Amino acid sequence: NSSVRPEGSTTSAPSQPTIYGPAARTGLYAIGESSGTVVAGNEFENGFGGLTIAEAKNLTINGNNTIEVFDDTGITVYGDVTGTTIENNTIVGNTSAPNTVGLKLVDAQNLSASYNTFSEVTTGVLAEGDLSGTVLSDNTFDGANGTTGVRITGSNLKLERNIIRNFTGNGIEVDGAAAINNAFL
Repeated sequence: NSSVRPEGSTTSAPSQPTIYGPAARTGLYAIGESSGTVVAGNEFENGFGGLTIAEAKNLTINGNNTIEVFDDTGITVYGDVTGTTIENNTIVGNTSAPNTVGLKLVDAQNLSASYNTFSEVTTGVLAEGDLSGTVLSDNTFDGANGTTGVRITGSNLKLERNIIRNFTGNGIEVDGAAAINNAFL
């Protein structure tokens, strides 16, 4: 039951490979084994990224977290996150911002994301790299005139029973030679 408003402040990043984005100006940055850590009932109001998860295994982002992102990405996930779940959260973007992404996946493997609501985003999901074992199910992606619902340039992503609406471009866009073995159910 906390509220995080880090506008104008920075968060020190733990030592990490450079393939993961900066931890500065993010509401929560989790890297490495999380051993059952639960993030629930929080409000993140951030001018840039909301949550960044980098190979954080066994992490649960659940329980009515609200992430308000004005110009960047609500949740970014990097690498193998076995045992990590993101569910029952609300991510709100800003349609006047040039590039607001609800969920960005970069080689995000073994993630379960379900029952989340992404609204007012220009892109619901941006997925790249190897996404083996990652399942997005029962989420709502509401663009409020955003451009693309789900954009996949990677492989092995599974989408099940999601609602994708109010995007001016494609609902699901699969693009590039590496965009193989994806499932839409």
